[in-house]
Amino acid sequence: ADISLHGLLVVPPTEPRLRVVPDGVQVDTAYGAALPLTGVSINEDHVLLRLDGSKKLQRGLYLIRFSIYVPEAEPRFNLWQVALCNSSMAVSESKCSLNSGLPSADRSEERGE
Repeated sequence: ADISLHGLLVVPPTEPRLRVVPDGVQVDTAYGAALPLTGVSINEDHVLLRLDGSKKLQRGLYLIRFSIYVPEAEPRFNLWQVALCNSSMAVSESKCSLNSGLPSADRSEERGE
């Protein structure tokens, strides 16, 4: 289903930490409508795509590219994490985190309750 999002947080593996290079992010659409992108925040431990929450994120295939510094010792598990962030992020970017998730009210709405 098409949903309203305010942010998309991408976090690289943490042991050892892969650091994000702060030289930019490229976002392309391979299929479907373009992401309603309003801005990008780059930190060495994550990339946050800010989205226009008034527009629904539609089904599609989106390519998000950015550079990283890779340590000599590669991560044991190459596990990247992604968080979908709701309207609480509109108040503060810090509200978009791997721990925040979608509040129960938003989950109820998705189920049609």
